Amino acid sequence: MATFSTLQQRVKDELIDAPTVVTTYVPTWINAALFWLQAQHNFQVMQSELQVTTSSTPALGTSQTHVLTQIPADWKCKRGIPYYAWFIGYVQQMEWFAEREYTYRQWNAADYNQVGPPCHLLIGEAENAQYPPVPSSPSNNLTGLNIEVFPFPDGSSDWSDGNYRIHIPYYRYLPALSAGGDTNWFTLDGPQAEFVVRYAVWQGFLILEDEQRASVHKSMAVGAQYDGSRMPSLGGWARMVVDMDKGIMSQPARQLGMRRDVYAPRDQRRQ
Repeated sequence: MATFSTLQQRVKDELIDAPTVVTTYVPTWINAALFWLQAQHNFQVMQSELQVTTSSTPALGTSQTHVLTQIPADWKCKRGIPYYAWFIGYVQQMEWFAEREYTYRQWNAADYNQVGPPCHLLIGEAENAQYPPVPSSPSNNLTGLNIEVFPFPDGSSDWSDGNYRIHIPYYRYLPALSAGGDTNWFTLDGPQAEFVVRYAVWQGFLILEDEQRASVHKSMAVGAQYDGSRMPSLGGWARMVVDMDKGIMSQPARQLGMRRDVYAPRDQRRQ
């Protein structure tokens, strides 16, 4: 497995006679390559889950709040279906609201009598009338956005404290590489490391205003036909990494598949 130091050295070796003022940016380009690829596709390694406990809730009153927590700093997007877990072992599915307008069509946010088990979640929009924004509150830089829960928690779960244990699956961005020995799935020898190196070398030759070499490494990194937006046009090492990830969870040839005949023998395979 390639380390952060190994990748940096490979990039520097391929930036022929590049001055120090250029090679200084090599670590930045490597992390930019990792971030760029994660922004294009939700990789298996990016799966994560946020676990939150609702706060102690009074029976009624203005001290109630819909705010459950803030989105994690590494948050990319929602994944799967949120749920809360009972103490006795089973779980209850919840749903996401797409935006506040639809939330308020179902729930009256100011009605403190609307209490019960958690049913819906909402990520608060990036709005803040104060400038500069108050720390730890939603703002237009899309950080610190709240996850809100509806209705108000009733404090009546079967846990000893009455609070609900809510699980929120999401996709995260992996931490940036920092120390020389840092590694992750994207630094594995093979297509992953090759993409990172080609992407960084591409950026280096752009800074050096060597368009010919930059074009060659760009084609190796993302393909000659990549138009900058559409995934079907993505090629090069980046496409191979994405396809490898898709293959991780693909169905093996001898795995029992779904059947329309639910009463068929359990060991019978689809014909």
